[in-house]
Amino acid sequence: MSGWQFHLFALPLFVTSAIAAVFAAVLWRRRSQYGALTLMVLMIAAGVWTLSEAAELGCQTVEGRYFWSCVRHLGIAVIPFAWIVFAFQFSLGRNRRLPWYFKAFAVIPVVNVTLVWTNGYHHLIWSTLRLDTAPPIVTLAMERGPLYWLLLVYGYVFILAGTIILVRAALRSHRIYRKQTLFLLLGALMPLAANVVFQMRLSPIPHMDLTPLSFGFAALVIGWNFLRYGLLLPPVPVAKDQVIESMKDGVIVFDPGHQILDLNEAARAMLGKNESEILGRPVTDFLAFSQALFDASMHPGKFVDTNVQMDGGATRYLEAGLSPIRSRWGSSVGNVMILRDVTDRRLAELEQRRLFTAIEYAAEDIVITDPQGTIVYVNPAFERVTGYARDEAVGQNPRILKSGVHGPAYYETMWAALIQGKIWHGTLTNRRKDGVHIQEDATISPIFDYSGNLMGYVSVKRDVTQQLALEAQVRQAQKLESLITVAGGIAHDFNNILAIIAGNAEMAMAELTQISGARPYLKEIASAARKAIELSRQMLAYSGRGKAALELIDLNAFITQMAQLIEASVSDTCQLRFNLARRVPLFEGDPSQISQLIMNLAINASEAIDHAGGLITIATGAVFCTRADLAATWLHENQPEGQYVYLEITDTGAGMDKATVSRIFDPFYTTKFTGRGLGLAAVLGIVRGHYGAIRVDSVPGSGSTFRVLFPVKEPVAEPADPDLAAESLDS
Repeated sequence: MSGWQFHLFALPLFVTSAIAAVFAAVLWRRRSQYGALTLMVLMIAAGVWTLSEAAELGCQTVEGRYFWSCVRHLGIAVIPFAWIVFAFQFSLGRNRRLPWYFKAFAVIPVVNVTLVWTNGYHHLIWSTLRLDTAPPIVTLAMERGPLYWLLLVYGYVFILAGTIILVRAALRSHRIYRKQTLFLLLGALMPLAANVVFQMRLSPIPHMDLTPLSFGFAALVIGWNFLRYGLLLPPVPVAKDQVIESMKDGVIVFDPGHQILDLNEAARAMLGKNESEILGRPVTDFLAFSQALFDASMHPGKFVDTNVQMDGGATRYLEAGLSPIRSRWGSSVGNVMILRDVTDRRLAELEQRRLFTAIEYAAEDIVITDPQGTIVYVNPAFERVTGYARDEAVGQNPRILKSGVHGPAYYETMWAALIQGKIWHGTLTNRRKDGVHIQEDATISPIFDYSGNLMGYVSVKRDVTQQLALEAQVRQAQKLESLITVAGGIAHDFNNILAIIAGNAEMAMAELTQISGARPYLKEIASAARKAIELSRQMLAYSGRGKAALELIDLNAFITQMAQLIEASVSDTCQLRFNLARRVPLFEGDPSQISQLIMNLAINASEAIDHAGGLITIATGAVFCTRADLAATWLHENQPEGQYVYLEITDTGAGMDKATVSRIFDPFYTTKFTGRGLGLAAVLGIVRGHYGAIRVDSVPGSGSTFRVLFPVKEPVAEPADPDLAAESLDS
């Protein structure tokens, strides 16, 4: 390499190589762009070719020129391969991976360089080398060997293939990108034309390759193209790729055999796989396909449901739309699938469906209203409890259930809590559609959206009418049991003490003369003791511990015998009427206790009628009682269904409210100024002792009815007909 000197013709070559180096440096800074590194390699190879050509011009020996000619072939071997790779990347975009055979093509430049640098051993590239000193410039004349032409064909084939790819890209690109592609072709065709001239020995300077000089023109054209349009890499495909990659919808392209050719990042995320695991595989390996999905391809824009099973076992729900890809001749060459991830929406819908199903089948009645309180939804339990159909309730205000039991203050307290965003809990007495009052355990809550705005109210109510009634019955039974125990114990002991007092008073009077001054006092003691004994007997009757002498009783005959006594016991202002059934069955009872029961009920009816007078009706009969009938009575807990004899005493007195009725059988409870409160308590004890039941119906201002039921012991030959009165005795 000695004897080198600067040649004037080398100056433009140095300038060209400098331009290529600058452009390569710019591309290195933009190496993140797809294809930039390939174009950078192309520029470096062109720079090596140009710089080696300039160095060869300055050498004065065959050896020196041969060395730089071998270095030059480093660029010559790389440029065709880099050009076709760049053209492929430029036209098809980042999502298209290089075909596998490009790896095989990469061996050709290596083989090319190896053959050039070992030419001295095989002379297959150049057979002879010599200096041509013909003016105007000294050149290296080479006799080309057989492999030279083979490598030349490789270079031209790759250059032409890349050029054809760019031409096709220009034809289908947008106008502005078409110009960019044309300028790239212009910059690439200039070196190609110069090389063709050299290979055909048409160069104006014999043995002088003008291709390196044309690289300067190519670099200037490509550089101007970069400055003019700004976007160097790539044209339409990259622009489209950027749009598609940024889409939230998944995009999958597959061929007529359903093999996946391309997809964007969103689709990869939806399938839960890496790109290498997806490309080339059938799309049916990932998505649940149906005929409806393929039918959707006939209606672009129509989406159908599909899903994909993730590796963890979870299901991702998707909406898929299919559009065919057709060639310019109308034949189908594949399909584009658009995927929308609707997993969150589908899971929310499933959750809503579960909640709706739970509400629809809930035992509690549920009502949802808007912020103004208008009903927008009721569940079937509401229809069952209130009697209102859904169509009747929706659009109404919950006031349709208002019973009037609660005062304004009750509702004001409820609304005060709801307005503050709190949950209200309490018991409401509502009115069914048929007018029957029901008691409900209610929880009412405001409903807010995600922004904290009021959407309405929801109430969840449970009908506790029967529960509260049962609780009241249990409490009453417990109270009666306690009272019975206490009354029975006291009455029994008290009765024994009174018997001693009365007996001793009688014996003391027997020992005294008629004119004795102590006699009147003893007489008062004995009288008071007898009254106390009678009171004690009533308490024993209430407790059911009184001594009973049972026998079969004909209730009609029994009342007939007592008619005068009853008439004498009631007030003179009362009219007494007997409506006795023609025949009634016999029942087993203690006549003295039954007599006491009738007298107590008759006197109670008389005292309930004011001085203006009224009517007392005593009726008898027989009736078959079901469990439902017995449930409305006192002492029904252990009563079986069956035939019962009834005694019914009705008055037209003042009547009683529900609170009074609930306490009338309590010992010592009375609403009369002179009463002791043991008459009805004794009645209840007698009924209990006879395994019967008693029902009380009373309305304030309309009087009361007491019906006592005794289980039939021995039915009559003919069934009793309560509709037929045996006789009516009026006084």
